[in-house]
Amino acid sequence: MLRHCILAMIVSASAGLAQPAADLSGTWGFTHFNDRFQGWIVIHQSGSIFRGTWHTSRGKTEPDDEVTGRVDGNMVTLWRFIGDNKQSYVLTLSPDGNRLDGFGDGFFLNHTNLNMQRDTRSSAVAAKPTTKDDARDAAPKPQVDLSGLWTFTHADDRFQGTVTLHQDGSYFTGTWHTSKGKTEPDDAV
Repeated sequence: MLRHCILAMIVSASAGLAQPAADLSGTWGFTHFNDRFQGWIVIHQSGSIFRGTWHTSRGKTEPDDEVTGRVDGNMVTLWRFIGDNKQSYVLTLSPDGNRLDGFGDGFFLNHTNLNMQRDTRSSAVAAKPTTKDDARDAAPKPQVDLSGLWTFTHADDRFQGTVTLHQDGSYFTGTWHTSKGKTEPDDAV
């Protein structure tokens, strides 16, 4: 009987130590491969699991890649999928929850650094307002609806067309139509 009581106390104490996963949702700027590559990663988290999009803006022109991962305390595992290939990163979350730093291995990597900084302008993790102006700036912004028909020009007006967007919450889908510059089927957005 005493053994069962002690076991119940240990299980109860252990359950009390479990903390909810830090919320990484939002936009994170990154530097990679000793600042050779830069860009941003948008993360959508549910519990300790997240998914999102990796966008490289400096160092290489490439399509956006899918990322997934998980949060275990202050340790974060992030997987980047490049076609059929995968990169795996082990990152440490800073105590304030605004930095992720670590290294990756896998496709085209050999223990390469990845440093991420949370974009706090769009994050739910905001400092407590100290003045009336700070309080106004920290107030939740209404979500912008991007639904509709958008026109574009690209590569010094060489290409032109439209993008039709349909937004559902913070996600959208649509169709990309090129009307000038080349003939191609419409693409999904």
